[in-house]
Amino acid sequence: MQGYATGAYSRQSPPDLVLARPVQGHGISPADSPKPQLDLKRPVPRTHWVPWIFAAKTTASGLIAPLVAFTFNLDQPYWALLTVFIVAQPQQSGQVLAKSFYRIIGTVIGAAVALFLVALCAQERVLFLGGLALWIGLCTFGSQYTRNWAAYACHG
Repeated sequence: MQGYATGAYSRQSPPDLVLARPVQGHGISPADSPKPQLDLKRPVPRTHWVPWIFAAKTTASGLIAPLVAFTFNLDQPYWALLTVFIVAQPQQSGQVLAKSFYRIIGTVIGAAVALFLVALCAQERVLFLGGLALWIGLCTFGSQYTRNWAAYACHG
């Protein structure tokens, strides 16, 4: 315990791994034997169960979507199921969450602006249509010049 308390064991390097011990007389020295290395540049091979996981997640989402649509008494709840299968793409599972986050932000901002325009121009059709055209133009400009998924926030 004396050496452990002074830190003598803390800086020791791990022993080299040797895959196989050379047999005497075959001309292979321990220094020539291959050592295992981790190649970070080689892509990780996809396993055979990844499509099954995606299928299970999509099926579960497809079963939950009509349940939510029926709970909120939507007029045509079958569109929720269809939307799940349109949105589901195996390469973009994390990107769907980013898109939906920005779409929710855009929907909330769009609803607030719509309420503001209706409250401001309740009886003036021309002023309301002018404000609506200005808002649509501003959203189009924002979605054209915003990068990545933040452009989805401008579609509200």
